Amino acid sequence: MAMPPKSEQNGIPAIPSAQGILDAVAAPIAVLDQSGTIVATNWAWQDFGQANQARDSSHIGINYLEVCARATGGDAPCARAAAAGVRSVLSGDSTFVLEYPCHSPDEQRWFQLRVSRLKHMGAVYAVVIHHDITERILIEQEKQAYLARAQWHQEQLKAMAEVSARIAAVGTPEATLQEIADQARGIIGTHWAAVQTVSYGLWPHTSVALSLSEECLQGSALAISMAAAAISTQVIRSGVPVRLPTAAWPPEPDPHGGQEPTASPRPLVGMLAVPLVGAQGGGMMGAVMLSGKESGEFTPDDEALLTQLGQIASVAMESAAQVHAMRNAKERLLATQEHAGVGIGETDLTGRLVMVNARFCALTGYSRSELLTRSIFDLTDPENSTDEQALYQQHVAGERKAYALEQSYVRQDGSVTRFAATANAVFDEQGQFRYSVRVIQPLDQSTTLCLVPANDTP
Repeated sequence: MAMPPKSEQNGIPAIPSAQGILDAVAAPIAVLDQSGTIVATNWAWQDFGQANQARDSSHIGINYLEVCARATGGDAPCARAAAAGVRSVLSGDSTFVLEYPCHSPDEQRWFQLRVSRLKHMGAVYAVVIHHDITERILIEQEKQAYLARAQWHQEQLKAMAEVSARIAAVGTPEATLQEIADQARGIIGTHWAAVQTVSYGLWPHTSVALSLSEECLQGSALAISMAAAAISTQVIRSGVPVRLPTAAWPPEPDPHGGQEPTASPRPLVGMLAVPLVGAQGGGMMGAVMLSGKESGEFTPDDEALLTQLGQIASVAMESAAQVHAMRNAKERLLATQEHAGVGIGETDLTGRLVMVNARFCALTGYSRSELLTRSIFDLTDPENSTDEQALYQQHVAGERKAYALEQSYVRQDGSVTRFAATANAVFDEQGQFRYSVRVIQPLDQSTTLCLVPANDTP
């Protein structure tokens, strides 16, 4: 294949030899004849062969196709594809390209095989070039890993939003705990989950909620729960997450403890526990714990995800406790009003009664349903009562937020009773009238009129 150099003509230097051109290329190159036998290689090819301990680094005279045919193991598919590509070029195709791995014991490498057709002096050759594309592949892998991680984070954010909505939708504190345990087990993918709380703020008692898979129900849930108690105590005291691999979890039973060892919790895998930190005040509320991951060991990503879930859980638990406390307070207030020894009612802008207690009904003789269709002005005796209309309008306008007067009411049986009545207006944050609280008491019960305004009287 030697190409004779041309003589210098008109100052033009001679063209280098074909071998010189091949040697100038940095990528390993081999030239194959029609049968696939290597007839020429460049320095880069020979250097690569020496680096990989080839007997004859030039490989001149070796049949490239036969070498491909002898490949075994994981290299065989790529070798067969390369041989097929070389044959296609020798048969008439212009080019063939194949990217393949070629790892050594010390490093991972990837190459691009490019085969080009060459005709010279009536003979057909295949020029085989192996480009090292390791850097490009590693960059692509890093990019794909970054995109996959970004996709994973996006999916987790979506999942966390859904989990947060489910937890927030639960009503009672006990149901909230159970929902947190169920969601924690589901979002990480485990067989066992537990949420343990301690006394904190409006959450005055210790609680535990468990979430178990069918496999765990049939196995060692009790043993896991007993062994996890110490982990929970540690996490709550320190406020630091704990992530234990399978090799360190569960702890082996003490052979000198004087007790029969419990059933082994295996095959559950590892333990992951994070603290529940109160959003208001930062005190410890408890811990969320997982064990028995369905696939592999617990990872830092799992810990970060569970920590985020723990933050959502803490807010949800405090909210549930506050709602529960407010509901209880409202129920107690309503019960107090209902059992009060004076008549209590609420009136709207027009003076219509919108709420009355049992004593109000007893004092006026009307049923609750009858009173809720009347206004305070419907009850007054027109002959013996003070005209309250103008006073009530000032009351609603905020000019007189509280007032007291003596008023005569006509009872349901037609009798007239003289009452001491007080009115206290309730306004919203914008200063708009919401309702007025009316308290009545018969004057024959040694009544003293006393105003306790809900808002300062101007």
